[in-house]
Parts: sequence; structure tokens; C-alpha cells
Amino acid sequence: WRSLIRMDQEQARRLFSGGAFLVLLDVPQNTEIGIDYNSWRSGPNFMGIKMIPPGLHYIYYSAVNNTGQAAPRTGFFHYFRKQETLVYRWDANNEDVTDDGVTMEMVARISAGIRDIDKQLGAYPYDSLKTWYSLTNHISESLMTRLQPLNQKITSVTQLLTDQTKDHMGLEEQDHMIMGGTFAGVGDFPSLAKVPALSQKDCLHLIKDHTASIRFTAIPSQKHPEGSSPSDISRHNMDLTYTLTSMLTGCYDNGVDDLLGEVQFAFVCFLIGHGNKLVRTATSISSHFSIQCTKHLTSGRRWCGCYVLVRKP
Repeated sequence: WRSLIRMDQEQARRLFSGGAFLVLLDVPQNTEIGIDYNSWRSGPNFMGIKMIPPGLHYIYYSAVNNTGQAAPRTGFFHYFRKQETLVYRWDANNEDVTDDGVTMEMVARISAGIRDIDKQLGAYPYDSLKTWYSLTNHISESLMTRLQPLNQKITSVTQLLTDQTKDHMGLEEQDHMIMGGTFAGVGDFPSLAKVPALSQKDCLHLIKDHTASIRFTAIPSQKHPEGSSPSDISRHNMDLTYTLTSMLTGCYDNGVDDLLGEVQFAFVCFLIGHGNKLVRTATSISSHFSIQCTKHLTSGRRWCGCYVLVRKP
């Protein structure tokens, strides 16, 4: 946690009093824990991260076995408030973090005594904060909420269910499985990493868990107005201004900012969440609208930021 070394005491006190806290209980030693651009292996006394700047952040983690091999990465976005204390505990059975069993009274108690565990909290690495802001500056809290999976977890492998599991899903979850049009999976290939021991017959009936899919906006398959002539259809398929305008007015509350935010969201999930398939989502949106966007972006800075984003290695 290099940021602590480079801070004077006054600066550290100011950031401690104005920042947020992520408390992770019972995390096994050597677990990979990360926030934004930085990740570490947890030590024996690790309990979380302090001095987190208010705003959007991406928290992620991977269980590590006895040989040092890390499991596929899991993460989630969270919009931190000033002095907020977010508490999770480690679920050893599922090798995942959960808020099950975390009561409001527990959160209040930990928040009130946060200074008592100060030495067990790593400091947020401010060295990379400017880069993180430039990568996520168009992702609003409302857009984050709309895009995150229904189960609130973003995984680097496709999550699978048996037919019996789907039958026991809540009606609300099943209703939301069709939100946002076509879902885009996170992993390139189905993984059985977190599926309990199943018979060969059961494996043949595994289905994709759509509650674990990011709810990207579907690009309309029809790229021309109803009643268009053949020549107009050809023109609209080469010039996607109509498609872009329809999406900006019908799908995005904040217009171009939400469009760019969705590209940024996909890119963060690819770059930091290790969702290899998601770079295709980001480049698909940008390749569809790279020329047409220039007609809608009133700020050259926003267009430059989008261009740099999709070309970043």
C-alpha cells in the first residue's frame, strides 16, 4: 500500500475523515483483493481498504489455492458516499464475498469503531486515481445501476445453472431476464468452476445464468425507419445516424454521456474484470458509431476521451 508511505500525517488525516471504507471480514490470507487499477494479496491482519475517494469504484477478488493459483476474478461496481462504510464477509463455501449475516447494527458498530482497525486497513492508492477517473468519468450512478447484473456480481467466466435451479428462481428475477434486449455473457467459454458436483446427465442440461449477465443496451437490428425505400435502407446501413439518434433518444437518459459511459463500463470489465469477451462490446459500440458520434458530441474533450478509451492497450 505505497500511498501511505508518500502521505504526510495531515494529508492522511484529511483523506481518512473524508473518504469511505470497505471492510472485508474473514478474508483468507493470500486472497487476491483489488480496487480500481490496483490489486494485492491479503495478509494475516487484512480487514479492508480505507480512504476511498467518494464516487464510482470497482472492487474485485479471487480465491487462491495452496499452490498460489488464483480462481477466476469476480467483482462489482459500487458508488461510495463520503464516510460510507461498506461491509462484506468472506463466504468460504462459495469462495465469494457476501452481505448475508451483515446486519445494520454490525455496520454501525464497525463504522463507529473504524479507527480501532485503522492499522488493518490498507490505504486507497491515490497514485492511480487520476487515471481511474479518466477511464470512468462518464459512468453515472444511475447508469451503473442499470448495467450491473441482477445478482450484482461481474465474473470473468460464464455462470451456469441447472434447469432445477432456474425453476426455483424468483418471478422477479425471471421477469428481468429479458431486460435490455439481448444479454452479453462475460466469459468466452462456459466454466464449471463454481458448479457443484453434477452427473454427466446434469451437465447436458446446464443453462446460462442470465441474472449474472451485464445488461448492455441492445443495438437495434433494424437500422432504418419503417417504410424506407431500398435506396434509403442502403443509405441507413452505411450511415448509422438514424440508429444512433434512436438509441440516444430512446435508451439513454443522459444521451451521449450514457453512451460513452456504457463503452467505459464494458472496457473496465474487460481490462480489470478479465472479461475477455467484453472488449468486443466496447469496440462494437465504438465501431458502429465512431463517425456518427462526432455529429452529437458538443465537447471535443468527450470525443477525444472516447477515442483514447477504445484504443487503450
